[in-house]
Amino acid sequence: MRRLLRALVWRHAFRGKSRAINAFERAASALGSQGPLSVWLNGFPLELDMRLAAHRDMYYGLYEEAEVRFMLRCLRPDSVLFDVGAAGGYYVARAAEVIGTQGSIHCFEPLPTSFELLQGRVATAELRASVVLNPVAVSDRSGECTIEADGGRTRLGQAQGLPLLQAAAGTRSKECHAVEATTLDDYVRQRRLGRVDFIKLDVEGHELAALMGFGACFERGLRPALLTEVRWDTPVEQRKALFSYLGSFGYRAYGFRRGRTFSLPGPSALGLKLGEGAKEGHTSVNVAWVCTPDAREKGVRVCTIGCARAGAASCRQVA
Repeated sequence: MRRLLRALVWRHAFRGKSRAINAFERAASALGSQGPLSVWLNGFPLELDMRLAAHRDMYYGLYEEAEVRFMLRCLRPDSVLFDVGAAGGYYVARAAEVIGTQGSIHCFEPLPTSFELLQGRVATAELRASVVLNPVAVSDRSGECTIEADGGRTRLGQAQGLPLLQAAAGTRSKECHAVEATTLDDYVRQRRLGRVDFIKLDVEGHELAALMGFGACFERGLRPALLTEVRWDTPVEQRKALFSYLGSFGYRAYGFRRGRTFSLPGPSALGLKLGEGAKEGHTSVNVAWVCTPDAREKGVRVCTIGCARAGAASCRQVA
């Protein structure tokens, strides 16, 4: 019955699907049929605990549904995707719906336990795209650093001048690991990549530093579509700096609400949305960034498919 409901939800869009799923899962729980499930998603293996809301959403394709839809609209079979903060690889599995043998997915995951999980899944996966795994952190400069993990939260520690990623007040570290950090500029140069089409960033508040590490590529004219997390406890100054930095390269921000995108004209609008999310129990919001149509006049290489529905005329890099 669960497989039938999953197939229905994945193939058809209809109102009330979340309510139907929740009702079914409550009944399944009462019957004692909630627990671990092994599923294959686009040739990628996932082990899901159906007692967890996020895992249930992944099973039914509802996890960050609007964000994933935005990403898929921005991809083609030959796209180059950077998944920064790849965790267990859910975005890798979803990107595999589009990216084929001519494209590639580059994952960055510094937390050893998460990287081992991702590595094991990729090793057994049957993906058409090339997947490159990097057990490194991403920041605005390369070097050694420490990463602390506490109940799924991570915190990048200062070392060799690397900036400190602030954790929430009262967070106590349970694990501490020495890891390497790199910049995306260095990575693009070392890999000799001529293009980057999409960057997904989920690095617990370190997004601005990671994007500053892509500055040389921005200066060269690369304009990938971006999907970043912004935590509700991010300092206002940091939000303003994020908008200012990306705005200087012609990006506009869009938020997600009830499966649709809406314009975020500035950090104040983001702050309001974050406040709403905090009241609902969410710790962060996701923000899409796409190039403005007039960027084409400035001679940069912008995207050409996918983001018109988000309010921009372009979202895929062209030569």
